[in-house]
Amino acid sequence: MTPVTIGGIPIGDGHPCRIVAEIGTNHGGDLDLAKWLIKIAKDVGCDLVKGQCRTPELAVPRDEWEEFRDTPWGKMKKIDYRRRVEFNDKQWAELFDYAERVSIPLFASVWDEPALGSMEALPSPCYKIPSARLHDRRLVMGAASDGRPLILSTGMSDMNDVRAAVMWASGGASAARKELKLILLQATSAYPAKAEESNLRVIRYYKDCFDCPVGFSSHKIGIATCLLAVAVGANMIERHVTWSREARGSDHRMSSTVEDLKRLVQEIRYAEACLGTGVKCIEQSEMAEAKRLRGAV
Repeated sequence: MTPVTIGGIPIGDGHPCRIVAEIGTNHGGDLDLAKWLIKIAKDVGCDLVKGQCRTPELAVPRDEWEEFRDTPWGKMKKIDYRRRVEFNDKQWAELFDYAERVSIPLFASVWDEPALGSMEALPSPCYKIPSARLHDRRLVMGAASDGRPLILSTGMSDMNDVRAAVMWASGGASAARKELKLILLQATSAYPAKAEESNLRVIRYYKDCFDCPVGFSSHKIGIATCLLAVAVGANMIERHVTWSREARGSDHRMSSTVEDLKRLVQEIRYAEACLGTGVKCIEQSEMAEAKRLRGAV
């Protein structure tokens, strides 16, 4: 496996598991809150931070624009809500500047081609295709043709879907004469996801099939599943972050609070220390006992 480098950070076997703080839309369209979440991700030891970029007029079907939905701000038209929680290009540029100042790479899930175009014009170190758009051939090929690393999240997909998306990505890169730098994420697109539907063994299966770094995008309450993903070989863990799980919104309940995220980072590093190198040897702490006990036989 060849590691994939994002923002100067190598990702793959032989490197620490990289931890991505997903701010998603938990910022509610508040630029200052998004900056605060970015700073929190840096302060607790995350390696990267991620948002989501989508075009409201494409994200909401045209025949649903005038429908009302419950939101943290009361009932709103669906299109007005989507416009409220999405950042424009100028705001994204400000977020990238801020992330650079606090020294943590920022990138985004791109949900449509205009969103991809926005990220192409910004210093995004990679692109992510969210699970909901893995079937979008034009989007996958377009993202792969740029030459930046590409992360494919694979929720709501079977192996045929994943193989097709990887094939499209390879075709997009080849057509542009670029090298495909690919990371796959195992994910279960339920909010929150059930433990028995996490299917973490897929991580090893992806590695065997595609010979690329593989991670886990967690949508489950609690951090235990993330630690188990590290144990089966995950090269990247993506975890939503919030200021409160009691906040209104679709992602807050299964997100990590600041203290939870800090503990996740610490526990992942502890898990990696316990996993070791895989090379069997006599540990330094065993030397005295080996000499004492074996010498007495």
